[in-house]
Amino acid sequence: MRILHVTNRYFPELQYGGPPERIHALCVRLAAHGHRIDVLTRHSRLPAGNASVHYQGVTVHYLRWRNIGPAEVPCTARPVADLVQAADLVHIYGLYDLLGPLAAWQAAVLQRPFVLEPMGMFLPIVRSMRKKQLYHATLGRWMVGRAAKIIATSDQERSEICSTGIAHDRVVVRRNGVDLEQFTDLPERSLVRQAFGVADDAFVYLFLSRLSAKKNPEMLLRAFARLAQSRARLIFAGPDETDGYSDALARLAADLHISSQVIFTGPLYGDAKRAAFAAADVFALPSSNENFGNVIAEAIAAQVPVIITNRCGIAPFVCGRAGLVIDCDESQLVDAMGALFTDTSLRQSLRAAAPQVAAELSWDHAVEKTVSIYQEILNNHRSRQTKGLLHA
Repeated sequence: MRILHVTNRYFPELQYGGPPERIHALCVRLAAHGHRIDVLTRHSRLPAGNASVHYQGVTVHYLRWRNIGPAEVPCTARPVADLVQAADLVHIYGLYDLLGPLAAWQAAVLQRPFVLEPMGMFLPIVRSMRKKQLYHATLGRWMVGRAAKIIATSDQERSEICSTGIAHDRVVVRRNGVDLEQFTDLPERSLVRQAFGVADDAFVYLFLSRLSAKKNPEMLLRAFARLAQSRARLIFAGPDETDGYSDALARLAADLHISSQVIFTGPLYGDAKRAAFAAADVFALPSSNENFGNVIAEAIAAQVPVIITNRCGIAPFVCGRAGLVIDCDESQLVDAMGALFTDTSLRQSLRAAAPQVAAELSWDHAVEKTVSIYQEILNNHRSRQTKGLLHA
C-alpha cells in the first residue's frame, strides 16, 4: 500500500508535544512493514518549503505556507493533489488547521479514501472555543462526513466522538504505542539527579508534558504544597503551551512557599527525557482530558509508577496495575501522592507490574490494527468502484 499521511506538525518538530513523535513512530514502522509512506506537512521555520526529506524510510514533503492573520495557509494546492493522486489512501491527523481539509478535498476530487484521526481534538475543550466551533460547523463537519473511518486512540475518545452524533460503526479504536527499546537502559540515577540539582535521598515527582491548563499543573502544585514533605521535589519538564505559562506556575509555587522544592527544566527530548524518567520516583499527570496519554506509557516503560486521572484514555491499562487512577480532584491527588511517598511496597508492586503493561502497549498491535483498518477501507472502496462500473 502507498499511504499519504497529512499532519500540520511532524518530526523533528518535537516542541509541539507528542503527536509529531508519535506519528513519525507509526510511519517508520509502517514503512518497515513494506508500505510506501509519504508525509505531507509544513515546517514552522521553513515557510518557503523545502525539498523532500527522508527520515528512516519515510519521505517527508514540506509544503509552502504563509501567515494570514492567525491562520497558517498553504500557498498552493498542486503538490497536495500530486501526492494524493499517487496514494492509495490518505491518513489525516488533527483538526483546526487548513492543511487537513485541503488534503480531504483533493482526496474527494480524486476519489481516494481518507481516514481522519482527531488526536483528542474532536471536542473543543480549551482555548479559542468559538473559532473551533466555527471550524466544526464548516470544514470539520464536511471532512468528518467524507471520512471513510474516524480513528480514536481509546474507548474514551470514541465515546466523546460518538456523543456528537457520529455513528458508532464509523469510529474505530486503534491505540497508540510506545517504543520499549528507548527505556530498556536508562541513565544512572544518581548522575542524572545531580544534573537536575536533586539530592540522592530526595523523593521526586515528575510532570513531563506540555505545560497546558488542561493538564492541571496548578492543581499538582497545590497538591504538592499540601503534601508538606520537605524531602520531596517536583520537576516540571515540558514546553509552555502559551507564552509565560511556566513563569505563572513559578509565581504560584512562590505563593505556596515551595519554590525551593520545584524545578522547571523546560522541554526535554531524547536522552534528556529518558534522564528525567531515571530521576523520578513517581510520574504525575492530573489531566482534565487525554485522548490516550503517550507520555504515561513511556513512564510505565521506564518502570516509574504513575498517578493519572480517569480522564486519560490509557487509564484502563493502568488502573490497579502500573499506577493509581484518580478522579480529577485535588484531594484525591494529595492522597495518591502521599500513598506512594509513604508506601514502599506499593511502589514496588506497581513497578513490578510495569513491564507486562508496557509490553501490552508496544507498537506491534497498533501497527497491525492500522494496517487492517487501511485494508478494510481499500477493499470497500474497490468494491464500490467495481459496482459503479458494472452499473455504468
